[in-house]
Amino acid sequence: MSKPLLEVSDLQVEFNSRQGRVTAVRGLNYTINEGQSMALVGESGSGKSVSALAILGLLPKKTAKITAGSIKFRGEELIGAPEKSMRKLRGGSIAMIFQDPLSSLNPVLTISEQIVEQIKAHEKIEGKKAQERAIELLDMVGIPSARERVKQYPHQLSGGMRQRAMIAMALSARPSLLLADEPTTALDVTIQAQILELLTNIQKDLGMSLLLITHDLGVVAGFTEKLTVMYAGKAVEQGATAEVLANPNHPYTLGLLRSIPRLDRPRTSELRPIQGVAPDMSKVSAGCAFQPRCEYAQSKCATENPLFSTISQDRYAACWYPQDHALQDESLSK
Repeated sequence: MSKPLLEVSDLQVEFNSRQGRVTAVRGLNYTINEGQSMALVGESGSGKSVSALAILGLLPKKTAKITAGSIKFRGEELIGAPEKSMRKLRGGSIAMIFQDPLSSLNPVLTISEQIVEQIKAHEKIEGKKAQERAIELLDMVGIPSARERVKQYPHQLSGGMRQRAMIAMALSARPSLLLADEPTTALDVTIQAQILELLTNIQKDLGMSLLLITHDLGVVAGFTEKLTVMYAGKAVEQGATAEVLANPNHPYTLGLLRSIPRLDRPRTSELRPIQGVAPDMSKVSAGCAFQPRCEYAQSKCATENPLFSTISQDRYAACWYPQDHALQDESLSK
């Protein structure tokens, strides 16, 4: 049985704002095992990216603070770890791919210079060997004419190539865990599929773990083993990806699935978007945050926050709706 690689327990992150304290992550829990891939899914503002930045200690120190919880990597606590240890960890054992490669890559340095800098920071490789390693990495992520492309600047590459260059940089130190934060957001559909397939193939080939952060449930099917659905800073459902998509146990998950077009078969009903908007995180109510938008809401949903409880083996959900009543919809049935 695989050992836990990353353990996030009761994580809480707060930001100081003009409106007061905003709790962006409110007691998040999940575990990623060695070699496992997990998707973290939710609408924009649900706390996905903030939780990933917390793992690497990259939250803005002046405005953000981890106020509770634990983040353990191979059993070692990361919250409060010395900056020297975190600098060694970042880009080494844990690497991250950011949403927009054009703003994340340095515009005045060539792709080679940026990858070589990353290699030198974590491995004892210098000069021509580091240059050759950079070319090998670009070739591995599918960039054609890698020996010529490595000499170019970010603005000279297409969006798909920039994303591949960022993936190459993230893989330069052979990380054990790769955090991919919306890696396909700015790409067209064809390139999205190529990047996701590349990530999953590399993850399997290198035996590393993958945390894929996305707002689109449509991209996770077939690409990840485990799925955690977030809403308003908390996990509301978790389980094996195929099981969650086939039989959702939380109304929010069901709502996300209902709003995705299906091209593999004729639909039997219209697309049903989730009514309303995500809550203002500075004014989250005491009850279930999804209650104002939920068609299954009960009276206690407005006053009591549902616990993240076990539905079956490795299946969890936070909902007051009786779990023996299937949250199904004819548009999702096969």
